[in-house]
Amino acid sequence: MEEIQIKKLTFFENRYLQISLLYILAFSIPFLLRGPQLLVGSLVNFLFILAISQYKFKEIAPALLLPSIASYSYGLLFGGATNFLLHLIPVITIANAIYVISFKQIETKYLNVLIAAALKALFLFGCTYLLVRTIGLPELFLTAMGITQFITATVGGLFASVVINWGDKH
Repeated sequence: MEEIQIKKLTFFENRYLQISLLYILAFSIPFLLRGPQLLVGSLVNFLFILAISQYKFKEIAPALLLPSIASYSYGLLFGGATNFLLHLIPVITIANAIYVISFKQIETKYLNVLIAAALKALFLFGCTYLLVRTIGLPELFLTAMGITQFITATVGGLFASVVINWGDKH
């Protein structure tokens, strides 16, 4: 009986299994929940911060792209404007990279979340603003890629930080 429990524990401690689960969740959360953006975004950002606290950036980098691909593929976020999301996928991916790298590099607990969330939201908003002005991206993206991103990145990041810090103490 003890041997079976050890094998189960070892199975869940497998790094490749955990990273695969990260990829599956990063893609599935937007598809399974289908909104609202505050919930989906907070969960995705929670997942990203947990991931970067455990793995190297290069291991989690593909996951930073997957929620946008899922949202685009299933037309979840913006109804008739979903095709415009295609223009934002690279920008969102870079913003996610800025978010996790900033979180990892800034060593002050909780402040790292706020700074990382602000950098992510500012980058997204700035790029979206340029796309609104240059290619006619609908203005509805400005809120979704600005303050909403800051809120979801902050909420998800703070919850993840609490979980990480609680885990470090136990």
